[in-house]
Amino acid sequence: MGDSSGESVCPTTRWRFLARSAVALVVSVLAAAVVVRAVLLMLHPRMLQLKIAPSDVYVQRSTIFGDNVYTFTFYLEAANPSDRAFVYYSNITVQFDDEKGDLIAKFNLTPPSISLAPQEPQQYVVRGFAWHAGDVGHDIDQRLFAKDNEKIDLVVMRLYGLVKVNEDGVTTSRPSAYNCQPLAIVNQKLSKPSSNNHQGNCVPSVL
Repeated sequence: MGDSSGESVCPTTRWRFLARSAVALVVSVLAAAVVVRAVLLMLHPRMLQLKIAPSDVYVQRSTIFGDNVYTFTFYLEAANPSDRAFVYYSNITVQFDDEKGDLIAKFNLTPPSISLAPQEPQQYVVRGFAWHAGDVGHDIDQRLFAKDNEKIDLVVMRLYGLVKVNEDGVTTSRPSAYNCQPLAIVNQKLSKPSSNNHQGNCVPSVL
C-alpha cells in the first residue's frame, strides 16, 4: 500500500486553479490592449482636422451700457478622417494675435463645441464676443474702426479646447490647441466664403 501520509491535490481543485489562471491572463491581455489603444488614440495626429474657410474674419462693434462690444464671426471647417472614431471638441476659446504677437482679442467660441461622426465634414458659422479690457487689444478701435473696411493682415488665430475621442468603446480626452494662419480681420459684416479671401490652415498641437 502507498504512503497514506502524503498530501494529494484533488483534480477538481487543480482544474479550478487552471481556469482562474486562464481568466486572469485573458483579463490582463484585454486590459493591456485597452491601454495600448488609448495611448494610440491620444497620439493620433489626424483625428480632428480644422481650417478656416476661404474668408476673412469679420468684426463689428456695438455699444451696450456704455461699453464697446466686439463681435467676431468666421467660417470654421472641421473634418473627422477616421472611419471608426467619434470626435468631440469642447470648451473652445479663441485668441487673435497680430504678426508681432500682440493681442487683438480673445473670447469663448459660439457654438462652444464641435461634434463629428466618423468620416464627417462640417462647416460652422462661429462667433465670439469680446468686451473686457483684458480681452481686446488697447488699440483695437484705432486699428479696425478708424474707417470703414479697415483690416489687419497676417493674423494668427489660436484655438484651445478639449478633444474627446471615442473609438470601439474606448474614450480618451486631452487638451488640444490649433494655430490657424494666415488670416485677416476686417471691419465689415459677414459675407459668404470666397476663394479670393484668406484661407487659414490649422496646425494641431497637444498641450
